[in-house]
Amino acid sequence: IEREGNGREQRICGHVDFEAKKRLAAFFHPAMEVTPLKLPPRRSAEEICCQWEFKIP
Repeated sequence: IEREGNGREQRICGHVDFEAKKRLAAFFHPAMEVTPLKLPPRRSAEEICCQWEFKIP
């Protein structure tokens, strides 16, 4: 998706994936929190594109 150069990775990782990951987390534990740690755009191809933290308070 990044190669297209249209910025879709920002919408997918930042919005679509975020909602999907919140629902997935709630399936396993209703109080589980999801936090995006890294979202596009990335500075170089060597960096992680999307990184998430799942935690139960």
